[in-house]
Amino acid sequence: GPARRSTTSLASAGARARLRAARGWVAWGLAWFLLASATLATVYPMWMPNRSQFGSLGAGVALVAALDAAHPALDGALVAVRLGLLALAPGAPREIALTPPSRGAFMDFPRLARLQRLMEWTRHRLKARYPALPRGARVGQHYLPWAAEYAFGGSHALQVWYRDTTLHWTRFDEFRRRPDLEPVTFVEYQPGRRPPIALVDPRAMRSLLLGADRLAGSDWDGALAELGRADSLQPDRDAAVFLGTLAGKRAVCRLALGEWAEAEREARAGLALWHENNDSRYILAQLAAHRRQWGEAAAQLDTLLATDPRDQGAQDLYRWVQEQRGGPRR
Repeated sequence: GPARRSTTSLASAGARARLRAARGWVAWGLAWFLLASATLATVYPMWMPNRSQFGSLGAGVALVAALDAAHPALDGALVAVRLGLLALAPGAPREIALTPPSRGAFMDFPRLARLQRLMEWTRHRLKARYPALPRGARVGQHYLPWAAEYAFGGSHALQVWYRDTTLHWTRFDEFRRRPDLEPVTFVEYQPGRRPPIALVDPRAMRSLLLGADRLAGSDWDGALAELGRADSLQPDRDAAVFLGTLAGKRAVCRLALGEWAEAEREARAGLALWHENNDSRYILAQLAAHRRQWGEAAAQLDTLLATDPRDQGAQDLYRWVQEQRGGPRR
């Protein structure tokens, strides 16, 4: 009756009074949100969580002030809901994926965590092996995860880690073009392994390139000699991508020399070290085709062409395998 209407009226009056007292905070928070969001108009619709969160702080201030005016307990409820949603959210990915997530914003939490893991492991491996670097030193990069190189900020990350503005990264294609470059080491990413970053000796990397050149010239024995030298010059035996690459190229040479058993052994070893090893997959496909194991050959070539669709040799072999098994052609 009358008592209840009086209590409700008093509560409403109190809430209105608290809202009037908090209107400055509400107005300030909304103004902050609107002005900060307006600065993103030039990059619409690429606002992304890392760009919109600054403006959302103003919206949070306005919301907290308004909820507190309605009832002080609502602020506590808001905190509880936010903490509950945070607990239900997926944690940071533990692995550094070869490719960024295919869904979500350009720079959302999973993508940012992937880059942070890459930076953390790169710095950890470098500093553990090289606590200090000489002035003007270069550090090479090889087989970085896709769409991740920009996280290093050019050479700024390296310079900050060692507090030396004379240090520089060297990309692998530049190292290939310039025989005069002598990096201290190569940072190499290896997917699905721990540690996900390995260090490769530049002399070993140079021998790998020489071996690949000799392989391209069909100098099989010369290529095997250079690849063996590259293997002997590599001290870090955890460098799975590098060692897998060597094994895959040795498999190519062994098959060309007619050493079928050795070629298969090297190809399987290379694939075990590095799942994206296309040399190994091509050799295993050739061996399977020789044994008339058309399904196995096609499966290896399917995977190879999914990662490198421009591989002409793999395309030709795939068409021939499909002709033999009567299946669809690429």
